[in-house]
Amino acid sequence: LVETIDQFIQDKVIDASNTIAEVASAKIQEGDVILTYAFSSSVLKTFQAAHKRGCHFRVIVVDSRPHFEGKKLVSRLFSMGISCTYAYITSLSYILPQVTTVFVGAASALANGTVVSRVGTAAVAVTAEAFNIPVVVCCETYKFSHRVQLDAITHNELGDPDAL
Repeated sequence: LVETIDQFIQDKVIDASNTIAEVASAKIQEGDVILTYAFSSSVLKTFQAAHKRGCHFRVIVVDSRPHFEGKKLVSRLFSMGISCTYAYITSLSYILPQVTTVFVGAASALANGTVVSRVGTAAVAVTAEAFNIPVVVCCETYKFSHRVQLDAITHNELGDPDAL
């Protein structure tokens, strides 16, 4: 049983994440300005792969309350030598005209193509679409679901309002 679990983790998590990084990093070209939202380990690996192949690009990390996860991403990218800018999500429409591609992570991808991710990701994707900027979603296959979401209020998470 332990060997089966270890094999599942290797195939569906580690190898999948490496494959996503390899495929998605090919979408990053010399001189690109990439925007991402908050923190995603798959997106981080994608940037690492592009940087490792010698591609020079800049990353704008857009972030929001309450967790400010993007600060962790900026710190890691900066330590690798990747040029970074950090901004709040409220500045998104001001920043997007200089962006060539948006990369985001996902918590799940549903059967009808809906992507489930942290709060704010939809705003980033819709705003990018308004500026005709492509959005790349990095999501491992173990996060694929047969569920279908028809509207935004079918399954909302409730949390402590004081955490905001």
